[in-house]
Amino acid sequence: MISVKRKRRKTTMVMSSLADVAFLLLVFLIVTSTINMNNDMDITVPVSDFTRVVHNERAFDIFIDETGNIFTDKKKNSMEELRILTLQEQAGYPQTIFFIHGEATAEYEKIDGVLELLKQNNIRNVVLTAKKETL
Repeated sequence: MISVKRKRRKTTMVMSSLADVAFLLLVFLIVTSTINMNNDMDITVPVSDFTRVVHNERAFDIFIDETGNIFTDKKKNSMEELRILTLQEQAGYPQTIFFIHGEATAEYEKIDGVLELLKQNNIRNVVLTAKKETL
């Protein structure tokens, strides 16, 4: 019996399609992975020992409670209503001092939002108040 050796073919692998599959797998993993966007920081609001009395005929008080509600003249306001009220006050009395009274547990984003609103309205006479620490 004659044995005939067959020539073995060289196996080749097409790398271009493998690179496409690897790229698609990478994109799939990036899209489906969860991104932790919750980067909250604990902010301790400082309490002041120093008290300074500001004498002014015109004062506009803005109160922010612990839930982030905004009050002026004991009336709850939205940010848009606050914008209109502050513009009217500033137009009528340019020397008005705006006081922001924030609870120690109030959301920082709300206080920052009020400060940004006053900045956008070109209001520069702003005072942040802090509760005096009780012993």
